[in-house]
Parts: sequence; C-alpha cells; structure tokens
Amino acid sequence: MNEKKKVFLPTWAPDIRHFKNLIIKRGKYADFKVEKLKEFDLIATVDGNFAFTEFTYTRDAIYASLKIMELLSTYKIKLSALLESLESFYYKEFQVECPQKSKGKMMRKFLEYAKGKKSDSQVGVKIWEAKNNWVLMIPDQYSDHINLYIQAIDDEQGEHLLREYLQIIEKILEE
Repeated sequence: MNEKKKVFLPTWAPDIRHFKNLIIKRGKYADFKVEKLKEFDLIATVDGNFAFTEFTYTRDAIYASLKIMELLSTYKIKLSALLESLESFYYKEFQVECPQKSKGKMMRKFLEYAKGKKSDSQVGVKIWEAKNNWVLMIPDQYSDHINLYIQAIDDEQGEHLLREYLQIIEKILEE
C-alpha cells in the first residue's frame, strides 16, 4: 500500500511535518467546486474538520473518526505511538484588534515588510523568517481584527516572532 494520497490543507495549516505517502497542497479554503474536491482524498483544517472524499465532499465528524480508526487498525499503528513519534513545534493562532478601515493599510505594510524575504500573498500575507518559521496575517472580513498564525521550530522562536509581529502591527496601527 504505497499509494500516495492527495490532501488539501488551508494556507494557515502547519507545514513543518512531511509525510512520504501524502501529496499535500495548500491554498484558499473556500469556494470549492465539486470538480476541485474530486482531486483530493482528504480535505482538512487545523481545527478538526475532515472530509474524506471517498464518502462525502462535506465535513463529517463521525465518518472521519471511523476512517481514522480504520487507518490506524489497517496499518497497525497505536494512536499513542503515533502521538509520541511527532516532534513538538510552535503553532498558534491569534486574533489582533484592527479596525476595518486599517486592514488595507495593514496588508500593504505587511507586503512591504515581506520584500526581500520568502513570502506569499495568495491568502493574506505569509512571511517566512526561517525555513520552518513563518507568520501569516489574514484580515478578518467580518469583524474588527486580523488573524495572525505563527509556526516556529520551538516555543522560544515562536514567542519571539509573536512579540516582533505584535510590535509591527502596533506600529502600523499608530501611523
């Protein structure tokens, strides 16, 4: 069973882990058409929403739970062993207050700050500060805040990025 499975994850999902039997694509997690959904075996988020497309193209917690148990059983993997095999890393989401009128300016300033660094503006602005350390800022379209996602190799580097980017955001808002 060396068949590679195709998985879709949102842009904000951690990318520090690599799995040899998965082809992972990341992107905008919205406005999917059925033709696009058919390209993937699993569509998931970081907060436990799973759609195994062999069953349905919508999230189904009961089917996902049973499918995960089936996979663990098929491959004779204990859940405790799986969890122990994963190295810890820093990954957190924050909501930072930001008035609607400042969100365009926030995007422009983040894009300016990203110049000369590896970055992506497909969804919000994602800036890599190191190979596995990044910050993603996505303005919330419905409320007065921005979503800030941070991934880092460890807690120390993650907290450093958080402090650094909160200062950047505060400075932008004061301008």
